[in-house]
Amino acid sequence: KRDDALSSNEWRTHFDQSVKHESLIGERFKAVRPVLVSVGSKLQKTVERISAKESHVNKDFEHLGTDFHDKQKGLDTVQERYNALSQSVAELTGELTEKTESVEAVKRQMQERNDKITDTSPLSKVSSALTSLRKEITAMELRIG
Repeated sequence: KRDDALSSNEWRTHFDQSVKHESLIGERFKAVRPVLVSVGSKLQKTVERISAKESHVNKDFEHLGTDFHDKQKGLDTVQERYNALSQSVAELTGELTEKTESVEAVKRQMQERNDKITDTSPLSKVSSALTSLRKEITAMELRIG
């Protein structure tokens, strides 16, 4: 029972404090209300001025926004063309590399054939063989004859 009496007393104390706080807030609000109304009206005027300035700035610079969008579209077009041409250059560079390698291979083959054709070592071997054969024939004729 004692706890019930204590908690009922506590509740009453809180209620009394709430009433005091309400009356204190009411008194102070009466003093502060004109200041708040003044600040509110100043803020409203300021917001209206800012809105008017923003509207004015938007109107004055609207043509710049339009120009920017037009130039952005032009840039996008140029960028697309650049990308297409870059891709084409890459493909053509690949083809050029392939053709260059093919030409180099043909040059190597031609050089090898040319080296074989102009190689005089077999001819000089034949010539030296003929010379030694002539010497042998001459030596045999001397023996025979």
